Amino acid sequence: MDGKKVYDILDNSFPDVLEELSAPGSVAFGGDKIPLVGSIFNHLPNDNIYIRFRYDNLVYFSPRVLNVIDTFLNVLKANCFSFQLCENQGYIVKNGQWLHGRKSFIGSREMYRILLNINDMVPTAKISFGFTPSRITNKIL
Repeated sequence: MDGKKVYDILDNSFPDVLEELSAPGSVAFGGDKIPLVGSIFNHLPNDNIYIRFRYDNLVYFSPRVLNVIDTFLNVLKANCFSFQLCENQGYIVKNGQWLHGRKSFIGSREMYRILLNINDMVPTAKISFGFTPSRITNKIL
């Protein structure tokens, strides 16, 4: 699902939920030796925002996030879509903006990654990490 769309919905309809999900230190993502502590919506110096979320046994929420997580999950569910890939198909996703996952599959799994080093200091860069919220984009227009 498009994290920008989810952010904009929360910004317009549930600003209190968005505030809790953006609070620094409100979420700890496990799975590594040292958990990554941050938030679901993270603010970057260039005014972009990136989304990071997982909902399994490797995530820990602050009590304030636990109070609003159901609203967040409902917005996610209402804006989720899926598609089926055939053999030898793939997709490209912009991490920082899109939440993505997979369901089960049959056969062997082969995955290739293309990693881009985004440098926001390069003015000709066409891709930047995260996304610009609509409220900022609308002010520019």
